[in-house]
Amino acid sequence: MADTQAEHTQDKTIDRHDEAALGQSRGNSQKADSQTPEAAAAKADPAKPKHRNKSAKLEKELEHTQQDLLGAQAETAAYKDKLARLQAEWDNFRKRTAQERSAERQRATESLITDLLPCLDDMERALAAANAADGLQAGVQAVYNKLGEALAKHGLSAIDPLGQAFDAKEHNAVAKVASAQDEDIICEVYQKGYKIADKLIRPAMVAVSAGKASNGKD
Repeated sequence: MADTQAEHTQDKTIDRHDEAALGQSRGNSQKADSQTPEAAAAKADPAKPKHRNKSAKLEKELEHTQQDLLGAQAETAAYKDKLARLQAEWDNFRKRTAQERSAERQRATESLITDLLPCLDDMERALAAANAADGLQAGVQAVYNKLGEALAKHGLSAIDPLGQAFDAKEHNAVAKVASAQDEDIICEVYQKGYKIADKLIRPAMVAVSAGKASNGKD
């Protein structure tokens, strides 16, 4: 009986030693785990994993924002280019329209002045045939002067080439006569010519010299 109690007592003592050894082993294991780099880092900065997640999210958002910015910049450049093209087209259209209007006014002015030239011719003939003592000559001269001044404001200028060398660009020779002047010198003007600015609208009708008349001697 005493031996049996001694054995029970010895078994309990062994169990206690085993439990103490197991507890020490667990403590050593936990202590070792706590000394790993990951555990040390987590213990040093418990919020670091959260910061990493937040940083990655911000980087993605920044990347999307940069892509949107690049897209917006490209779109802005395209709009600027389109605006520049439209501005250039508008300027060309405005200049072309202004030129067309100016040409239309010029043609209308030329047409009107051309229709009035016969009136100037008739007034010149009337002045040449009128009697200086007659009051009618003064009236016709006044009207002729006013009409000439009004047409001159629109660029009209007369071509009266008496005594000048013949120029086929501005003169229309309808006769060639013997005269005391050199050959191809205009010796008579039948009808004045006219220009508007530098544009000829009617050549002068003239007679040119055939050269000095022969005296009949060889």
